[in-house]
Amino acid sequence: MRLTAGVLAMTALPFAASSQKPTDIHLDSVEVVASKTSRPLKSTAPAYKLDNQEFTRLGVTDISDAIHRLPGVNLRDYGGLGGLKTVSVRGLGAPHTAVIYDGIVLSDCQSGEVDVSRYSLDNVESLSMVIGDNDDIFQPARVAASAASFSISSFRQPDPTKPLDLTAQVKYGSFGYINPYFRVGKALSESFSLNLIGDYTYAENDYPYQLKNGAHTTTERRNNSRMNSGHGEFNASWSPDSRSTLSAKLYYYDNDRQIPGPAIYYNNENHETLRDRNFFGQLQYRKAFNSKWSMQLHGKFNWASSLYHDEDGKYPGGELNQNYWQREAYGSACVLFLPSDKWAFDYSADYFFNNFTSNLPTETFPRRNSILQSLTGRYRIKRLTVSARLLGSIYDNSAKIGEGARD
Repeated sequence: MRLTAGVLAMTALPFAASSQKPTDIHLDSVEVVASKTSRPLKSTAPAYKLDNQEFTRLGVTDISDAIHRLPGVNLRDYGGLGGLKTVSVRGLGAPHTAVIYDGIVLSDCQSGEVDVSRYSLDNVESLSMVIGDNDDIFQPARVAASAASFSISSFRQPDPTKPLDLTAQVKYGSFGYINPYFRVGKALSESFSLNLIGDYTYAENDYPYQLKNGAHTTTERRNNSRMNSGHGEFNASWSPDSRSTLSAKLYYYDNDRQIPGPAIYYNNENHETLRDRNFFGQLQYRKAFNSKWSMQLHGKFNWASSLYHDEDGKYPGGELNQNYWQREAYGSACVLFLPSDKWAFDYSADYFFNNFTSNLPTETFPRRNSILQSLTGRYRIKRLTVSARLLGSIYDNSAKIGEGARD
């Protein structure tokens, strides 16, 4: 009986299907958009990277906070908001870490240390740190001469789908802190785009603290701590074809701040001020001639000043002024040769000129011409990477007054 019922059901199905009329069904088009899956970073040297999405997820608000999330990195903070912040690794000190901003090394010949707090995290697309030799051998000799490299990559390409890529925000905080920021970009064509960034920071920084005087403890406020700083950037990028890119950047930073000085009993007066200014312009050109030969050229001019002023009756004339200026002209050329998928060779040559002047008559006004050359070879297969590097450094030192340092 069960078998007969099964046969009747099967014979009824074709009859029911044949009685239906065909129906046309039209479905709307669906566009599927997905983010590119990032591959794990593989390197023979310790390498770490944080991008803009990681900043949001971790809740970091400035570069110094983001650097704390990188393992093996030491951040030295000299004085909170507005204070010098430097990066070092393995106890070698900040002068041994190359700080790279959009492909070109930053410099400070006064102290040898780069203040990373001058760069706004709101304009940073990614941060990366490589300790030791980088597997990416296509880089200037100045980077190869450092024990580690810390790279800052800013937002440079505006969204081509928007008529105007605009971002604006304002941050408020305690102790009179306010920080407006804007970024505006425009893609004029598929190959040419512009980008303008600006931010301003003001803070009173009158932090409370306890001052102990024997058996008495009083609550005081930090005096003469106002900070008034701002910075602006202009970026342009041109790609005439798929194998070449020309990038340009203009940068200006100005920080006019008061210095609180020491805590002295019954006297919280202090009149020290310090104004730091920095301007640089840089060009970067990359060209891939074919699958085997590539070239990149870098050029930069950097100017910076540090102006210290103190009004006090103990100085002749009632004030003390110590002003310093520095300049640097920098050029670099790199050539990459890829004879096969396994082998890669790079030759890089850098030249830079530095001079340092002051209003103090006792200074020597030093000058330096530097030539760095590196030749690097790399052999890579699936589970093995071997690299070797030769680095030659020539330093020619002189001084306007007296004798210069040893060559």
